[in-house]
Amino acid sequence: MAKTTEGAKITLNKMMHKIDSNIYGHFIEEVGECIHDGIWVDSSPLKTLPMSNDPCLPNVREDLLQASKALFGQKDKNAQTVLRWPGGCYSDTYHWQDGLGHRDVRPVIKNPHWGHGPFRFVKNEHGALGPDINHQFGTDEFMAFSQQIEANTYINVNYGSGTPQEAAQWVEYCNGAADSEWGAKRALHHPKPYRVKYWGIANEIWAVWENGNERWANNYAEKYLQFAKAMKQKDASIKLIACGLDPLCTNKVIFPWDANQWNEKLLSVIGDSVDYLSIHIYYPTTIAPTFVFSGSDQHVRNQKAFGAIMAAHLNLEDLIDRVWKNIVNVLGQDTQVRIALDEWNVWYYLKQAIKANWALMDGLFVATILQTLQKHADKVSMANFALLVNVVGLIRTDQQGIVKTPSYLAFQMIRQHSYSNYLSLDLECMTYENARLNVIQSKDAPYLNVGATTSDDQSHLCLSVVNKHFSDAISASIDLSNQHGRSYQLDEVMTLSHDDPFAMNTPEHRDHVGITSRKATPDNNEMHVFPAHSLTILTYKSTIRLD
Repeated sequence: MAKTTEGAKITLNKMMHKIDSNIYGHFIEEVGECIHDGIWVDSSPLKTLPMSNDPCLPNVREDLLQASKALFGQKDKNAQTVLRWPGGCYSDTYHWQDGLGHRDVRPVIKNPHWGHGPFRFVKNEHGALGPDINHQFGTDEFMAFSQQIEANTYINVNYGSGTPQEAAQWVEYCNGAADSEWGAKRALHHPKPYRVKYWGIANEIWAVWENGNERWANNYAEKYLQFAKAMKQKDASIKLIACGLDPLCTNKVIFPWDANQWNEKLLSVIGDSVDYLSIHIYYPTTIAPTFVFSGSDQHVRNQKAFGAIMAAHLNLEDLIDRVWKNIVNVLGQDTQVRIALDEWNVWYYLKQAIKANWALMDGLFVATILQTLQKHADKVSMANFALLVNVVGLIRTDQQGIVKTPSYLAFQMIRQHSYSNYLSLDLECMTYENARLNVIQSKDAPYLNVGATTSDDQSHLCLSVVNKHFSDAISASIDLSNQHGRSYQLDEVMTLSHDDPFAMNTPEHRDHVGITSRKATPDNNEMHVFPAHSLTILTYKSTIRLD
């Protein structure tokens, strides 16, 4: 029987800030099995599965569509989140007009990013890192898919091999009136504008692997302004995302010459012509032999690595603080510019970018990152998990059905039960010092990680608790007495757990790791035992206002 450690205390305090629902966003790209045979079925064996009845999505599996919709859904129908496409690295090679028109005449080409250079050799039993591009999933298909799953849309334009004019035409196609040149082409089959709000100008353009990469921030800034001007002329209401960089990325072989000054130099030139500064992070990734050549994640399936992955969210807090300092140094405290963490995840070895599976440990990582994003939602107002399907993805597809990974389950639990206001809290519990693991630095990490949210009228509370202890349950008292005279009753308890922190769901055992749910009893309002290596959601209802 697992040991229970006592003495932890969670005290909820005042409402701190609003949470933008776009922090629960997702991302899809033409890499590995994400779109090819993931979202869009190309292979004959998969075409026997039930497909969507949407005439624009004849090759989209119905099970995948419903699983995606469940992940994007929330109690508040006005709190939609965002889906980013077509990349990623691929976006800086993608010419969007190739994805228009009748699908049987669209060009078929080698994947211009993931199918070239050393990437072309990356293959395994699931497929290739860079499958051929048949342009079946173009702008109209992306918009139809997003509408089906009730997602807002975020398009990354081609900076690397494209032009400001090409990007502006894309904006007009999506958002222009039916009497505009490109709006008229869209109106032939979709009369109303798509109203795509979010547009990214380049992806990781500071990196040597990116098509059109820039070695100096000023070069990117000057060209960014050309794109921004052309795109805003087509629709002045769009929101623009520029490529930022962690200022600690100083390896000049990979990153730009002025990496540690990139953000501030960029912002000093583009000023108020941007709405978001994009940052990417994958833990514990470094470009090391274990990442490039390994075909397994076994090097992280141990207690030492578990402790490090469970502390990664503390490193993310440091990253957010560094980038926010860059923004404020240039634009001031009152700036409207926010951080977009538009790619984040764990990534243990390169071939997971073809098809991956996740363990309970990884699901708990997801929960801690979402809790961190809620905590810092005053600085980060968009985030996109990378990726939605197969490629380091939440959902894994096969010929018989889909697998909802523990990462999917954790994401869904927090997304569906959180409210739009963040509550500050005090936490008292034991800590541990995690081992350093690649980019994850050693920290004094609490064994519990807690997030608290409330509804606008404060009639409902949600508490999310991750027990990061490898082997012990933790008992904690929960104090809700500081909630403006309201009294609360615990309503429901949901737990994601398993005896084995490295357990996975597979095609053979699709529900090996699952969520248990129970209604609360009146006598367990103030104390709770959180199982070892678990995520627990506690929901509360206000019973009476005491004042």
